[in-house]
Amino acid sequence: SAQKILSSRSRLELAGRLGIVAPHLRDVFVDAKEAMKAKDYDKALALAQRAEDEFSALIKERIAGTLNTSEEILCSVDGVNLAESSEALVRARRHLEADEVEQAADLMFQLKAQLESLKRQGTEAEEALRKMKDIVADAEGMNAPLVRTADLVEKAERAYRLGQFEEVLDY
Repeated sequence: SAQKILSSRSRLELAGRLGIVAPHLRDVFVDAKEAMKAKDYDKALALAQRAEDEFSALIKERIAGTLNTSEEILCSVDGVNLAESSEALVRARRHLEADEVEQAADLMFQLKAQLESLKRQGTEAEEALRKMKDIVADAEGMNAPLVRTADLVEKAERAYRLGQFEEVLDY
C-alpha cells in the first residue's frame, strides 16, 4: 500500500508538471493516505491504484497530444535539420507505448524546448530581416542603393520563408 501511494504521488507530481488539474484525483490520493494512516491497507491500496491509473491515463493523453502536435510541426518544416527533435519524438513514443510515462514526459519536455528554441530563433531571424530591409530601404531613399546587400537580404528572406514554422508552434 505504501509503495502504491508513493507511486501515485509520483504520477500526481508529473501531472502537475504537465499542467493537468484533477482535483477529484487529488482527493482520492488524500483519501488513500488517510486510509493508510488508519491502517485500512486494502482501501488505501485500492484508492492509490485508482489515483495512479486515472493520473496515468490523463498523463498519457496529454503526452500523446503534445507529441502529435510536435510531429505535425516537424513534418511541416523544410530546410531545417530536425534530426535530434525527430529522434526525441520517436523515443518518447516508444516510452509511452511501454507505459514509461516519466521517460516519455522528459523527452516531451526536451522536444518542446527544442521546438520553442527554434521558434525563438525564427523570431530573431524575422526581426533581423526586417531591420535589414529597413536599412536597405533607407539607403535607397538616400540614392545610395545597396544592390548586393538587397540581393543578400532577399535570399535570406526566401531561405527564412522555407523554414518558417513559428505560427504552428503555439501549443
